[in-house]
Amino acid sequence: ELVERCHLAEFQHQYNDKISGGQRQRFLLALALINRPALLFLDEPSTGLDPQARRNLWDLVGQIKKEGKTIILTTHYMEEAQYLCDEIAIMDYGKIIARGSPAELIRKHSPEVTVTLPKAQLKLQPDKLPLPAREINGRIEMKTNDVNACLNTLMTNGIDLSDLVIRSPNLETVFLNLTGRKLRE
Repeated sequence: ELVERCHLAEFQHQYNDKISGGQRQRFLLALALINRPALLFLDEPSTGLDPQARRNLWDLVGQIKKEGKTIILTTHYMEEAQYLCDEIAIMDYGKIIARGSPAELIRKHSPEVTVTLPKAQLKLQPDKLPLPAREINGRIEMKTNDVNACLNTLMTNGIDLSDLVIRSPNLETVFLNLTGRKLRE
């Protein structure tokens, strides 16, 4: 059952030191599930996996969650935490600094949407925009709590929106807002 569930059939007769990283993670997950545990600890399960292997592993974890098993996951990948976790604890220097569902954490610690467009598309200087804006690497970035009002203001001012990017806040934004963006030693 676990061979089929974790997609291990194609390499079940190989030595485990001859399989890929994604295959190894699926193999380790199958080993962890042998005794049908109610509680499962996964430590950085998708580190080093390519996008296909990572999504496959996430699907397996999602299936395990649907069975009612409790999973404790440690990860540095905020996208992984946001996708897989019902509740998150963000740690900094060994202490929990924020806790809640992904949506709660985003709403509380990073509610603003980021709107960016190439500076070349502006017909006026960024400081003349009727919105707070800053230039970063040739793009103008605006933070807003009201995307519709922001877009309306840009259109009213005749700004070309064809290369506009709207980025909703995510757990990575929350993490950086809480812990800072400066590299630590």
